Amino acid sequence: MMDIRVWIEVDREVARRRLVERNFAAGISATREDTAVRVDASDMLNGEDVRANRVDPTDMVHSIDNPRIP
Repeated sequence: MMDIRVWIEVDREVARRRLVERNFAAGISATREDTAVRVDASDMLNGEDVRANRVDPTDMVHSIDNPRIP
């Protein structure tokens, strides 16, 4: 049991773009295209599952785009 449950809300396409860039920069795949395929097949599906089955948060933070943060 948790007293505080925080959900960070982010637009799906923003999250996808950030994941592709982070995973590509980490060298997980050789090209951005391969990285995008991997993100769509795994990370984005996992995120949708978490979103669909989450417990109602006590607090919500809305993510914003910041050009200094990839």
